[in-house]
Amino acid sequence: MSKYAFNQAMEESNLSHINTQIIHPIAINQDTATFNITNRGGSLDKHTALVLPITCAQPVDKSRQSFLPLNVGIGAVIRSAQLVSNGNGVVICQNDNVGQWFALAHSFQQQEFRKRVLKCRHGIFEDYEASDAGVMNLAGATADAPGRLGVANLNNLNRIPADASSSDPNYPGTALGEIDSFENALNTNYRIKPTSATTANLYVRLEALFPKMYNGLQLPIHMIEAGVSLVIQFSRNGATQITNERGCMTSNNNLAIVADAAGVSATTPLNISILTNEVVLLTDYLVAKDDDQLAARVMSPEGLTLQFGDLLWNSFFLKGYSAAGQVAAERNYKRDTFNLGAANEVIRQMYLFFNPTQTVEYEARGDTINAAAPAGVARQRAWALYNAAPTAGGAPGVMVNPLKNIYASIPLSNLKDGERLQIKINQQNVFNQPLESNAHKLHELQTAYGSSFCKPQCTYENTDIVFDSLDKDRFAGTFAGDHFGPKSLMAYTASIQGWTCQNLIGSNHFIGVNLQKPLLTNQGQLIRANLPGSGTRCGPTPIVIEIDRLIPRQQRNSDRNINVCLVVEKTLNIRMGSISVIDN
Repeated sequence: MSKYAFNQAMEESNLSHINTQIIHPIAINQDTATFNITNRGGSLDKHTALVLPITCAQPVDKSRQSFLPLNVGIGAVIRSAQLVSNGNGVVICQNDNVGQWFALAHSFQQQEFRKRVLKCRHGIFEDYEASDAGVMNLAGATADAPGRLGVANLNNLNRIPADASSSDPNYPGTALGEIDSFENALNTNYRIKPTSATTANLYVRLEALFPKMYNGLQLPIHMIEAGVSLVIQFSRNGATQITNERGCMTSNNNLAIVADAAGVSATTPLNISILTNEVVLLTDYLVAKDDDQLAARVMSPEGLTLQFGDLLWNSFFLKGYSAAGQVAAERNYKRDTFNLGAANEVIRQMYLFFNPTQTVEYEARGDTINAAAPAGVARQRAWALYNAAPTAGGAPGVMVNPLKNIYASIPLSNLKDGERLQIKINQQNVFNQPLESNAHKLHELQTAYGSSFCKPQCTYENTDIVFDSLDKDRFAGTFAGDHFGPKSLMAYTASIQGWTCQNLIGSNHFIGVNLQKPLLTNQGQLIRANLPGSGTRCGPTPIVIEIDRLIPRQQRNSDRNINVCLVVEKTLNIRMGSISVIDN
């Protein structure tokens, strides 16, 4: 029998009924939670859901509320998750970077699914529509252009002409404006409320926490004598937007905290709490009509053997150029090589995330996004900075980045030819030509994930707003390498939260590598992703990640934390009620 022919999922025709049980954690606090999932006579279904209500104490002023990272949602509250055998402590599967994976996975969900399902399930709201930014006025203080793309149902301040939702020209310098007002009320479910009665019950299914295991396998927990445990590690809950990994604050709250530190006013620091007495696991058990064949295999000397995928995370630091080390008016070349040990692992896919580590900063240009204050204050509001501390007076530090630096993946260069990447496995290049063009990168990413990328292309790249020959003629060649806001396809009028959709430019720049052998089914369907036994086995030679970069002199945020996710293949064996997991 072909190794591709065995269907590890339960057939509906053999499904008798579903048992549902509410499981409370045996131990929980603000750092971790453990659930004991006992043997209940059926397979543990992928739709088993962890309900995770959270609150954040808020000032009276509604405009100072907190919200979840907009493309990650409740995943930002979970740092890691593990399924562990109770009998011998064997880790069945794990995900050590849940928020980062959510940022990737949500990018492949269809717009309508994000809007109708993921918004109320995970608390994200990254669905797009034509932006209501006002009339064309490129010569004004805020250069608005109608028809651009933007996140749906956001209040846009500084509209031209002004309307009732943009009546506060000094925002975020004042406390006026309520983010629950006007059409923005349609986005109330992503905000973190102050009380148990008003907060949303956001939840995460096992298929989201362990995506490659539950892609084609229902875990036969009734064959595991001691059952399993779900162990959750929660992310850090700091008092500021920099130290808090769970959520973001509006710009007003940042300003109020700065004023409070100076003894001017009283406010509430960021404190996103998990309602530990309300966290539950809604467990579904699929009960089969006939389990005799499965039970016979479990009780045999060989046991029941199943193959599945698991996520293995690694990280590197990519050092960029310092401002002093860059050559003026030139493109600065840099090569970095990283070695990743994965000896004897069978790898299905490989994903790379480029997370910024310092403030986004460009030269102070009057017509670029990050123009110097006070002349460019409106533009600074429209481009949130990474890792920026809150400062008073409308300076760039007051910005709220809705992806935070840990949930964004930004290109290594804003030049079209500024990033080139090659992967070597078993001393052979994966790509015939190194990844350089955004079209090539996006094609490889979609091939690896096995689905279409479902966000605007400008969220994958930032080259649509880079200085070109037309700008050179217009500005006498003095702006080489800069970003020009009026050229962007994304709206950048400041929203009621103090940031705009232009913060999303280039924020989904994931690199995907497919290492599976494709399969052509009897029906003529080509399957590329998540096939048992079809990955590439890595020998004793480390995987080599080779990166060439061209950094323009204006690009100061060139440091990156590189997170590498390997989808590795494992074998699960259940024999006489005991479980073992080995790498293939």
